[in-house]
Amino acid sequence: MSFAANFLLNLFLVSRGKSHEKCDKNELLNYKNSFKMPSRYFLDHRKISLLYKYYLLGDLNWLEQTENQAQTEKEKVAIAWFLTCLEKEKQLIMKIESKLKTGWTFSSLPPLERAVLIYATHETFFNECVFIPSLINQTVDFSKKYLEPDKYKYINKVLDLLYKSKV
Repeated sequence: MSFAANFLLNLFLVSRGKSHEKCDKNELLNYKNSFKMPSRYFLDHRKISLLYKYYLLGDLNWLEQTENQAQTEKEKVAIAWFLTCLEKEKQLIMKIESKLKTGWTFSSLPPLERAVLIYATHETFFNECVFIPSLINQTVDFSKKYLEPDKYKYINKVLDLLYKSKV
């Protein structure tokens, strides 16, 4: 155990008037686990790709073929997620548009930007396991890599405002 973790553990025990010997093991484990960082979040490019295809083509004619070609469990999960996301699309768009600059509309954004915003907004509000600051950082990194220069700035701003509205 690191010095800092040991120090915090001792501080916890002293605050409870206990020593290591008198402390319940479950109590110690719960305390130690409360300091663990949330599990690492990984941006799912498959999900963004499905949304991008949807916004680029403007229809779902391609979906049946994509479902038939899905071979791995991850691909099937991504398609199921995509269908769930589409059910919530109007709600997600309303949340996003409320954070866009005055005069901007979701439908006027390029397809990849729409896909990125829908993906991150869905994960923010409907995925309880996501560590949102990590999601935002990875979404911004993705935006820097795949969107036009400086587009990541407004993506970051919108996602930050959405996160603050959730908290």
